[in-house]
Amino acid sequence: MALTERDLAVFEAVGTLIERNGYAPSLRQIAREMKLASPSGIHTSLQRLRDAKKLTWEEGQPRTLRLVDA
Repeated sequence: MALTERDLAVFEAVGTLIERNGYAPSLRQIAREMKLASPSGIHTSLQRLRDAKKLTWEEGQPRTLRLVDA
């Protein structure tokens, strides 16, 4: 499955927030960075990015979102 423009925007937002803050962002922080009213669509994009091996996280653990090195 190909990544959408939104998926790529989420990926960029995650990278920006990790670089800026030094830790993984929450769904709400990603939505705020992207100027979205709700984080509801963020999870779908994160799943697609995970399937594409662009990022990963530990299930059930907060703040474990991380970009995968190319």
